[in-house]
Amino acid sequence: MTCQHCTDAEQHPRSATFAPGCVSCQARAMAATRADLLPDYQTAARTIFGDKIKEGHALVKVWLQRMKQRRTA
Repeated sequence: MTCQHCTDAEQHPRSATFAPGCVSCQARAMAATRADLLPDYQTAARTIFGDKIKEGHALVKVWLQRMKQRRTA
């Protein structure tokens, strides 16, 4: 993880606290809002992650999985 908010979100993935500029927080926000379901997800991801789109997309998938695990736990 990249910041204290992300560390805290390990236990509470739907935590609504985010650090500006933290790629993991941005990915968690996209996961929480289910931005992966947007028709133009690629444009949204490119806007948010810029040249780190692959890293950002991978983090969105990680956070989606964590949120799903917490729902079924």
